[in-house]
Amino acid sequence: MIPFDITAKAHKQESIRIDADYMNKNFEKYIRAYNIDDFDSTLIDQLRMMLHKSFAQLSQEEQRAARQILVDIEHKRLVVDENKTLTDYINEYMNVDWNAKIQYCINLLGVDEAKLRALLNAHVNETNIDEYGRFNELISTVDIERAKQNLGIVDQPHWKCIIKIKKIYLGSLLFIIKLDGYKS
Repeated sequence: MIPFDITAKAHKQESIRIDADYMNKNFEKYIRAYNIDDFDSTLIDQLRMMLHKSFAQLSQEEQRAARQILVDIEHKRLVVDENKTLTDYINEYMNVDWNAKIQYCINLLGVDEAKLRALLNAHVNETNIDEYGRFNELISTVDIERAKQNLGIVDQPHWKCIIKIKKIYLGSLLFIIKLDGYKS
């Protein structure tokens, strides 16, 4: 039996929490300085740089969301709620993006939303995607006429469309969504 080092795991989790706290504190400082009517642009730039440095502990997708949040704040598209942390906003932005990608799949192929979400939340990979027939069940919900129109394969026979949708489009879309790091 191989021993499991609980202290190393606990230390890593504590480190992640400290990094998140540090990032959230930097966000609070940035927002406080940004909300001052005659704010010092040099101070704002310094605080923004400190905040960007604290993004290093985030995944690429989280970093993308964090940068978008700052852009939205600077362009007045986001009014910051003082009761929310940057982590809260990152999670909100990522959920909006996740749902938009799912909606794109639904609009493109007409698949059943509940079945699509269930498959994505089942932590599938290339080897187990059709475990328990989930992928084939999802494929059976494709609106063939919509998919043919949207994918530009109108002149293809029905059976060829199913194969194309199954092998190329839907499988690829599922893995693009999953590989983005959402809900894993």
